[in-house]
Amino acid sequence: MILRGILDNSLGQYCIRGYAYLNDLEKISRADLSFQRNLIAYQEGRIRGFLENNPNLFFPEVILSYQVKYDFSKSGSKSINPLGKIINGEYFRSNVDEIIFSSRKVDYKSQSDSRGTFDLKVVTVTIDNQFVEECIENESEPFLRIDGNHRLSAAKAFDSSSIKELVTPFCLILLPEKTDSDKFQKTIFHNINSKTIPLTPEEVYRVVLDDAINFSDAYLKESRDFGLHYVHARQIIENIQWGRYPKLEAILKSENGEESYRTVFVDLFWMLSEEGKLKEEPKREDVPNALHKVNIIYQEYNELNKTHNIGLLTTFLYYAYQKAYFELEWFTEWVLDNRIFEIRQSSSNDLKSIFNKIILSRERTIFISMPFGDSVTENHFTFMSNLIREINEEKKAHIKLFPLRIDKYNNGTAYKISDEILDKIASSGLLIADLTKSNPNVYHEVGYLMGLFREREHKKLNLITIVNTSHTLFQEIGFNIRAHKTIGFEDTNELKEPLKAEIVNYYFKE
Repeated sequence: MILRGILDNSLGQYCIRGYAYLNDLEKISRADLSFQRNLIAYQEGRIRGFLENNPNLFFPEVILSYQVKYDFSKSGSKSINPLGKIINGEYFRSNVDEIIFSSRKVDYKSQSDSRGTFDLKVVTVTIDNQFVEECIENESEPFLRIDGNHRLSAAKAFDSSSIKELVTPFCLILLPEKTDSDKFQKTIFHNINSKTIPLTPEEVYRVVLDDAINFSDAYLKESRDFGLHYVHARQIIENIQWGRYPKLEAILKSENGEESYRTVFVDLFWMLSEEGKLKEEPKREDVPNALHKVNIIYQEYNELNKTHNIGLLTTFLYYAYQKAYFELEWFTEWVLDNRIFEIRQSSSNDLKSIFNKIILSRERTIFISMPFGDSVTENHFTFMSNLIREINEEKKAHIKLFPLRIDKYNNGTAYKISDEILDKIASSGLLIADLTKSNPNVYHEVGYLMGLFREREHKKLNLITIVNTSHTLFQEIGFNIRAHKTIGFEDTNELKEPLKAEIVNYYFKE
């Protein structure tokens, strides 16, 4: 394997700067994972899309380091300065790893160069292919990665010639063997990533969204660098009537001139796009309605008024835009109860991911509505608890189904039972109503759930009704519930299969 580049002193460090295939640079270098990140799984697709067949592809050089090795104790070794020989343009062959450095000088003169005439050294680095294969097998590649690890990892992760054969700029920093290379590369890594002030997302998005001449809607939609979510963000920004949403305007267009509305809308539509929910032509009123809904929430709760957490606001809009008002209500409750609004900044995608897990956990709660203290129905509850435990084990449920009976529930605070019952029914995923003995409270709870069902416009009523016909006949069931399918049984052995099938179908049907 051969690398070729120009040798010069850069800010006190001797470097070889040149171009090579991305795949070759990957093969002869390794990352120190104590500080370098490996290729992140969820980023793989985005990195591949960026690197593969991209007409606008460009990125800065990959930075590697190499300790020039020479074993003076070996027979036939000479008293030399290994790095000095390379710097002076002399032939050098390491007697440790057999890497060869050879140079040729090119006269170069530039009127604008304060150094005047100097020798331009073109260095060829020759690495034995067998040595490269051994290094790969032993994970002892000779060059260490300082910057560009994700790009190099992509060459290994994707079996694509278009990525592997990308001609990539590189900088190989040459170090004396006595140098503490671990300390050096970590220091350079730190300086590269900490000594600059990165552009904010808003500054990056402004460049594209505000320039409709160079970045037309058609171009944004088709370009792999951007996408449909950029188009929707621009169209919303062009048509938004800020005066209708004063609370949000104060956050998105603050008095000190800082703006963040581009970031919010790009992130909102990106999340929808990633989930396959971004429509080609969304309804014109969807975003204004979502902004109006969230503006009311921010107006109602003073705590939200004080936060400038853009990720939090984006997540509110995410649920409002989809008209997921039940989830929006829960999200508001979660943000306030857990003081999420005190977090200065957070990722909208992370907030959504965490909260969706909370929603799933709540939905896996099965509210058991039944008379308390009756020996017959108490036996039913014991049976249902065991059945739910059996389903959890069979399905290896990551978030387990949980049977909740209000008289056995204690949240550590004093509460009014009737209010707590209605709250738990509203937040549970499924209600199993035991109509045995025709308890009026059970009928009230079923009626409340049916009212919620109509209000939320769910497609499927999250209700299962059961009745022990040895104690209550079907004809005794309230007429407005009789139309709903009810599982009748005389003993729990008859109840097991049909109830299990209903629960499994509700929670686990693909």
